[in-house]
Amino acid sequence: MIKLIYRDNDNLIRVTGLRDISASGDYLNAATVEANLYDDDGNLVSQSGGITLSYVSGSTGDYEGVLQSTESLTVGDEYKLEIDADEGGAVGHWKVECEIVERNA
Repeated sequence: MIKLIYRDNDNLIRVTGLRDISASGDYLNAATVEANLYDDDGNLVSQSGGITLSYVSGSTGDYEGVLQSTESLTVGDEYKLEIDADEGGAVGHWKVECEIVERNA
């Protein structure tokens, strides 16, 4: 599934329900979660490096961060958002295909 990123807008990046896959299945509420955006050639998009996703207080493993509107992105181009999470040896890694679009009314 391709996610849309709206050019010239702040875009919310969200991970929901982060859990440990061990037998306990506990929610991970103290993880280090970071996102990076890469262009089609695999190059890190300059300002997007190291977007910190912070724990949403009172949630069950939810984290949020913002891809800033100041990022120079080209409409129609495809990018890859990579998200990494780590809490006490429990590790997660996601690659999300993204397309840049204009926001229309």
